[in-house]
This record gives sequence, structure tokens and C-alpha cells, in this order.
Amino acid sequence: MFARYPIHELIIHPRTRVEFYKGTPHREAFAKAHAALDQTLDAMLASDLYDPLDGAFFRATLTEDWRAFVPEKPLAINALLALTLALGMSWKAGVAAEVIGIPTGSIGEQLQQAKIYLNTPDLFAWTLVIVLVSLVFEKVFLILLKWGERALERM
Repeated sequence: MFARYPIHELIIHPRTRVEFYKGTPHREAFAKAHAALDQTLDAMLASDLYDPLDGAFFRATLTEDWRAFVPEKPLAINALLALTLALGMSWKAGVAAEVIGIPTGSIGEQLQQAKIYLNTPDLFAWTLVIVLVSLVFEKVFLILLKWGERALERM
């Protein structure tokens, strides 16, 4: 089996491994599972799911019956995910800088004061404000980005 499939390490469920090393494995069940795995992998390799050039399996489809494949995630989805993560991290980095620098009247100052004076309700309230403002900022930016994308498509 290992010679045919590019599997470097066999992962066995911990309970199966414990039973196997106790000396009481369910050999028939293990043989059936092995045969089912072998049959499934053979079927996948013989199907159109397998990409012979890349040696990988397709991860997305354009149709429900998997007749039209997309070999990789579209670049736009990956870029949008990266942008979303960057927006959230940049907002949090800005608040962290405010906590360190403590400019007067900032969210970071209010958060730091709540932490110093152990004012738990204010601490939770300012944390909630940071999360909500971050979400609103992200959503507004993504809406503007989609609006700009549609404007560019119309040109």
C-alpha cells in the first residue's frame, strides 16, 4: 500500500493503536478498514479528482456533481482572506500602541486605566468597543473594496 500512495506516515487512531499494542487488535476490522482505504484511494486516483501534473487532488468544484473542477483556490479569495486578517491585526496593533503610548483621550488610554484600577466592567466594555470598532472598520473597508471592484469591472 505504501509503495503506491505518497503517504510518509500512517496515522492510526489512538484507540486502535492502544488496542493493537495490547495484543488484542480487531484484525478482521483492521483488514476491512485497510481494504476500504485501499479501494477508496484507488478510486480517487483513477478519477478526475486526481491531478496527474501536480500530484494533488482538486479542492473545489464549479458544479455539485464535481464534473467541473477548480484546481486551486482563486487568487481573489486568498487575497480577501489576507486583507481581512491584515485589517484586524492592524487595528489591534494600533490599540496596543495606544496602550503603550497612552495618548490622552484614546481607547488605549481608557483600556489601560481600567486595567490599572482593576475596573472590570470598564475593561470589558472597552474590550467590546475595540472588537466592535474593528469589525465595523473591517466590514466598511471590505464593502468599499467590493464597490471599487465593481466600478473597475464596469470600466
